Amino acid sequence: MSNPPLLLPPLRFSTTDTGIYRGSYPHPSNLPFLRRQKLKTIISLTPKPLETYLSTEPSDQDQAQKDDPHHIAGKNAQITTWCRDHGITLIHLHVEAGKKKKELGLSTTTARSAVNLLLDPTNHPIYIHCLNGCEVTGLAIACLRKVQGWSLPSAMHEYGRYALAAGAHTSFLEGFDVGAVRGDGARSEEDRDGVKDVEVVITKKEVDIKD
Repeated sequence: MSNPPLLLPPLRFSTTDTGIYRGSYPHPSNLPFLRRQKLKTIISLTPKPLETYLSTEPSDQDQAQKDDPHHIAGKNAQITTWCRDHGITLIHLHVEAGKKKKELGLSTTTARSAVNLLLDPTNHPIYIHCLNGCEVTGLAIACLRKVQGWSLPSAMHEYGRYALAAGAHTSFLEGFDVGAVRGDGARSEEDRDGVKDVEVVITKKEVDIKD
């Protein structure tokens, strides 16, 4: 009898709200854990699409686990293939790679797009991540909290659990316009015409996700 797969959450994985999860970019070893969350959507707040960061080198356990029906076929499988097989919509929201720590990378427009997607219940369960699960993801979640009515100190206190808060981060949240958030996952006219940083890498929701 084969052993059940190891359930390893991504670094800094956490539940933000019902059906909303956050963390760092997932390694192939994290995919069995994410599958258990029955995700519908993954948002990547990264300079490049998620699959760019995943190693294509086979792991030592691939051969031993290849006959395991619970194991995702090949830990070296591309993330797009995994998402397609499990009916997950993979969305890439481009952020700039900051050359200095004080550079946020996340734009207000991208943050608004992320919050719209997070607020749309048809996208749930949803996992949002950046490279390390700290600053960029933290700012996006802080903007979500502002929309949810959290005070600025409360939102920044939560932010500080994952990253070192600086004045630029507080200023970013202060300047985030709650009124521009639609809350239904749709993008505003400004979003559509002003930026081209949103890429739906794969959309296939009709596949049932089974344990």
